[in-house]
Amino acid sequence: MSTFAPDKSTTLGTGGSITGLLVQAGWFLDIPILRQPMPDASAMMATTATALIACGVALWLLSANRLPRTAMLLGALVGVVGAVSLGHAVFGPDFALDQYWLA
Repeated sequence: MSTFAPDKSTTLGTGGSITGLLVQAGWFLDIPILRQPMPDASAMMATTATALIACGVALWLLSANRLPRTAMLLGALVGVVGAVSLGHAVFGPDFALDQYWLA
């Protein structure tokens, strides 16, 4: 009789994806506690939650030895979101990807 013990990367990938999905649900359903669980912290942006989902799925795919090209594409998506977020920080608030993401 064998027991299933997932490795750390599978567990972390699943946890990251679930966290991102909960934050996305908070944005779409307008539930503030899901977007900002601690009152003193800033809310996670929708694009950050999407990148977290992509990271979690990519990590899960790589840990399961499935679809490595898809995992690389998801990693590239995370890189693009990071570059656009950096552009937002450099060029100011007029460079707002998050407003278009949820429109």
